[in-house]
Amino acid sequence: MKCCRPQTAEQVHLLGQMATARWHLLHWLRTETRVLGEAAAKGPARQIAILDRFSQRQARYERAFTKAYRQYQRSARL
Repeated sequence: MKCCRPQTAEQVHLLGQMATARWHLLHWLRTETRVLGEAAAKGPARQIAILDRFSQRQARYERAFTKAYRQYQRSARL
């Protein structure tokens, strides 16, 4: 795959989507560590609720990246 050399406007757009999803995923993972540490003082129930929200966001960004990546692969084969 030629990730660094998009050939069409669609590929440029998809690469942007992949980069954005990846950035958000990394941002949330760093934030998760900090927030869970702060929530420790509030008890395990609060930590579980926060972890659940973070897991949902993480899954959303992973799906967004995977969807854009697959679309990019299909467009690169055409």
